[in-house]
Parts: sequence; C-alpha cells; structure tokens
Amino acid sequence: MLIRVRTHSADGETVEHVGTSVAEARASAALDAREGRIAAIGAAAEALLTSDDPRLKFVGSALAAWLETDSGRLERDFFRVLAPRSHLTVARVWRALRSRQNSDNRGPPSAAT
Repeated sequence: MLIRVRTHSADGETVEHVGTSVAEARASAALDAREGRIAAIGAAAEALLTSDDPRLKFVGSALAAWLETDSGRLERDFFRVLAPRSHLTVARVWRALRSRQNSDNRGPPSAAT
C-alpha cells in the first residue's frame, strides 16, 4: 500500500510524496526543505562513521567536518580531491577508475584494495 503525504513548496505549490510507509513518505517530504537535506547528510555521516571500513569512515568524517565548519568547500577542503592547475576533474578521474576496473573485472572500485 502506498502512503501519500502532501506538503507545500516555498513558492506555494502543493507537492505530493509517496512511500510505502508514513515514515518513508515524510522522509521524502523532508528532503524538499533545506533543513531536511542537511539533516539527511548528517544522518548519513553518522551512519558512515559507525562503519569498520576506513573508506566509509573517511567519507563520514569529511561530511561531519563540513557540516560543523562555517566555511569551506567539500571537495577542496574536506575530501581534498581537487588538484591545483589540473584539467582532470573528479568526474574524469572517476570515469578512468571505473573504466580500468571494468577492464580488469575486479568488481567495483569501492571493493578494490
């Protein structure tokens, strides 16, 4: 059974959110508001920090630090994935990693050691 929750956007339009439970529909509705999206990022960071996987803890730590800092760019200051004077964007590096992984048939990059 699908549950529908109606909210109003900032410009006054009615927005309908659908979920398999009231909680799921409300969670979807919460993402429409800035505070809801920030809360979702915080919840994800907390969940990642509880992992035993150091890669997940790295992402959780960067997100948590970003949320608790009044300034800074996530990709530059917390993930440190930007290279000075490089034309290789994060997206280009990611595509190259994925391509290399696919040609090696080793599973997703996150599973590689």
